[in-house]
Amino acid sequence: MVRVRFQPGLVMRIPLEDGMHTYGRMLQASPYVAFHDFRTTDEEPDLSKVVASPVLFVLASGAVRSLENGEWKSVGKVLLSEVDTPIPLQFMQNIGNINDMSVMDHLGNRRAATFEECENLERASVWQAEHVEERLNDHYAGRENQEVRRGRIKKP
Repeated sequence: MVRVRFQPGLVMRIPLEDGMHTYGRMLQASPYVAFHDFRTTDEEPDLSKVVASPVLFVLASGAVRSLENGEWKSVGKVLLSEVDTPIPLQFMQNIGNINDMSVMDHLGNRRAATFEECENLERASVWQAEHVEERLNDHYAGRENQEVRRGRIKKP
């Protein structure tokens, strides 16, 4: 296994179930990755086009482990100063008291929040490679992703 470290701007090729692939790019804070809508069979696309493509979602991801295990491949680096993607807020909800909700930024700063503030945010969690790939495959197949469904905020 090759040791890998988180490198902001690193672009990774992610395999899809139909033989195609898409790309993720490490953002300014570990472990956040932007996953791009750039489905292709091209093994060496223009990286400036990859990172200029729409971002499907931004997640905390086990990208380093995915690179170390060979599940994803590093294909180059695009400086964040060229194309920056903000890291969105995420929500947390106490499973023992669903009225207890908060939002958290990428630095770990938390504050109490309302249901309305949280309902369109991602649940704070770290996604492993297989779940990211499943979400990407579901997106391209037009299917609802079960991890996204399970992670939705519960209405008080």
